[in-house]
Amino acid sequence: MKKSNFQLLRMIGIFCAFLTVSYAQEVDYQITSINPKNYDELRVEMEKFQGIIENAVAQNLKGTFPILGAPKGSYLEDFGVVFSLEANLYQIRPISPFSPKPHSRKELDEAYQSLLDRVDVLRKSMLLTIAENGTSLRQLRPTDNLAVIVHLFNGYTDPSRRYPSQLIIKIKMDSLSQYSQRKITLEQFSEKVHITHF
Repeated sequence: MKKSNFQLLRMIGIFCAFLTVSYAQEVDYQITSINPKNYDELRVEMEKFQGIIENAVAQNLKGTFPILGAPKGSYLEDFGVVFSLEANLYQIRPISPFSPKPHSRKELDEAYQSLLDRVDVLRKSMLLTIAENGTSLRQLRPTDNLAVIVHLFNGYTDPSRRYPSQLIIKIKMDSLSQYSQRKITLEQFSEKVHITHF
């Protein structure tokens, strides 16, 4: 009887040791897989992507000083990368000693409509830029996010009109990979993108 109890305890001990080793291996895998492959390479990739965003804005937004703040990228652990920049979408005749006349209602209406049109142009161009170039951030994991935040400069305040202040575009790297491999269409990709402007 005592011998049987001893064998049972021995088997339980071996089983517990096996579970402990398995759990330690699983935890170690999780710890080593939460970070990008290489921070130095990620930094280089982010700098290149900053240039891609800047070129896209400059090419698609015509007018005076379309970019007020150059794109800057940041890596956030457990989220992914975030790029932010400031764009000037509001174009209207500047009031100066050479043109002191106040803005007419027609000028204000046209400038406001132009602003809304430019927001739409910016949204579409950023969406396509991200779709075509997002996978260049090779150090990110499939579960990471890529987000672009555009702060929209407003040079004129009119209480009667609603002016958007930010355009935010966010997408999972896995969706970018699917589009890059043409597993999904651009339309299907667009449905996976989270776009907010307020």
